[in-house]
Amino acid sequence: MNTYADNKQAQKSQSVADGVTQKERGGESSFQFADNRPEAVAQLKMQEMADDSPQTTQLKAFQNMANARPSGIQPIQMVSGKENWDKLKSKISITSDPIKMAADIAAGKTPLNADGASMARRMDKKEQIASPELLFTPEEIKNHLGKFADGAHAFITPEKNGKIKGEWGWGLDKNFVAPLSEADALVSKAQGEKGIFTLEEALGIPHLKSWSWASEVNNPENAMWRYIIPKPENYTLSMASGRESGAYKDEWIAGGKSLGGATEAVIDKIPREKLLLDVAEGKVITEEVKFPTTQQYFDEFRAQDA
Repeated sequence: MNTYADNKQAQKSQSVADGVTQKERGGESSFQFADNRPEAVAQLKMQEMADDSPQTTQLKAFQNMANARPSGIQPIQMVSGKENWDKLKSKISITSDPIKMAADIAAGKTPLNADGASMARRMDKKEQIASPELLFTPEEIKNHLGKFADGAHAFITPEKNGKIKGEWGWGLDKNFVAPLSEADALVSKAQGEKGIFTLEEALGIPHLKSWSWASEVNNPENAMWRYIIPKPENYTLSMASGRESGAYKDEWIAGGKSLGGATEAVIDKIPREKLLLDVAEGKVITEEVKFPTTQQYFDEFRAQDA
């Protein structure tokens, strides 16, 4: 669920092609022979790109913070900054090559790009997904969450609506929500097209699974409950990390978009007692909506799944 960020570096100007480089040391000039072999030049450029990347710069800042300590407090054992940095680098991956990225994830590294975060989820390596704060800039996160200024929204099946209000409360950890304006438009589209199947396609919900929304057994009335949150900022609105229980292994992609392209974010879970109180006070609005066209498309999707 889903934008991708590529870190591209500007081409370096002619560097080692002259065969020699000149250095200034204490006012004196000295010459060194440069290795002009193609593989050596390529390795040097790759290292320069890695060292100059935003992720590496950010990690170095984190490392400096880790090395800093209040005056007067001496740790029992302090590892040198270089050793700390080497250890940190061994735990992260900044490659954009899919094959190497998969190998790094399998080896326990955290990829520092959105593609890598999505791949880690596909590989069922939740613990190796980097936080949105490492994958996106503060401005990107701010702009994304700004889409929820007019309210947030979630679809809930009738079966789960009864259990949420009667037993569970809403959410195991986080709840996925969409901007209210997008949800309103999606409801109109779904009622004119394939009903709940249209909702599933837009929001990255698999069809005809035991947990699918369109179900002749579990949802015979082809209905959905709308949960509307006028002020989602009061429920810790944030970008999805991919570690949430509702982030499906084969559907979630990093960047704030569902597999179907719909905007999404998450809010905190709401315990049952608080939810009922918030509904009574209008902080959460719940209403049932039916999608009768859904029934016409079960055979079509069963044939596709066969």
